Amino acid sequence: MVEDIGALGAAVAHTADDQVETVLLHMLRGSGTSGLRGMQPVTTINTTSGKLLRLFRPLLEITRKDTETYCKTAGLSPKFDYTNLSTTILRNRIRLELIPYLREYNPSIDASIHRLSDAASLDIAFIEDEVAKVWADVVTETPGSVRIDKEKVRTIAPALRRHLLRKAVETVVGDLVDIEQSHLVALEGLMSKPAGKILRLPRGVVAIMEYRECLLTSEEAGDAGPPSLQGEHDLAIPGTTTLDGWRVTASLVEKGDDHGTIGGLRAALDLHLVGRRVTVRKRRPGDRFQPLGMKHTRKLQDFLVDSKVPSRLRDRIPLVCANGRIVWVVGWRIDERVKITDSTTRVLLLEFQQNEPSRPESES
Repeated sequence: MVEDIGALGAAVAHTADDQVETVLLHMLRGSGTSGLRGMQPVTTINTTSGKLLRLFRPLLEITRKDTETYCKTAGLSPKFDYTNLSTTILRNRIRLELIPYLREYNPSIDASIHRLSDAASLDIAFIEDEVAKVWADVVTETPGSVRIDKEKVRTIAPALRRHLLRKAVETVVGDLVDIEQSHLVALEGLMSKPAGKILRLPRGVVAIMEYRECLLTSEEAGDAGPPSLQGEHDLAIPGTTTLDGWRVTASLVEKGDDHGTIGGLRAALDLHLVGRRVTVRKRRPGDRFQPLGMKHTRKLQDFLVDSKVPSRLRDRIPLVCANGRIVWVVGWRIDERVKITDSTTRVLLLEFQQNEPSRPESES
């Protein structure tokens, strides 16, 4: 193996005929526009050891017949792999059966497919430039994973959206081997799902819906997700409190003022019912609360299970508490007993934002 000798790149002998086979193979597997490009002159792949290796294809525009003629003229005797004759392999059936059949309909089918590949390459180059323009606004890269803002990604054009998701997967695993159009469609559909939903893709890629983002990571990257709070922390009201992995902003407004979008990591609570002594912690055994819309309290554990929150995320959900009880399961539901009513006069607005871990401190 080239990686065993410390090589950073390798040249392979794929020809124009191989390109035709590749495009047809991608079409049969339901590829998107990216697959119609076929192989590229230079690509980067992940080796089995996790190192990046550049592949060069200097013969990609030369036909197999031309390479055979050159070898004969130069007195070379290239080795022949007899497994290339086995029709149990799909690529071989395309070469030995499908392409000759297509040539009966169009003797110039090879040239037609190359034109298709060239056209797709131009289109994809343009789309990738457009993806690069919105990437930083929609995607946050972290070691071994990326976070996709699920609201922002839904505002970009559908054609652009799937290519952004495609690049996100490639960023996590280094290439797109085994990633097909159907996987990108499934990932796109995940963006409209509630927090806690999980999608597993080939190559150990895992997509986890969180409150405002979709975490795309690999199983090898280890456990990832919202941070877990240690201890119980007072919130500055009004003000901003920085916790380990969270930044919490509290505002006091009059009822009837524009509260903005409520939901996800933003909540509006009746200030009189909550009070100004508000804390944040993770869950504890026996926790109960009364989910908005319900007449009785429930075990928090049962609520999380019924909401299909993965067990790995349950300890990482911040709980806002006041007067000795939970008033908001952040990202999920406020308590019925602190909701805004006709008798509410002042409103406590709370907003959580994820940030880099730091020591707890308050700013008033």
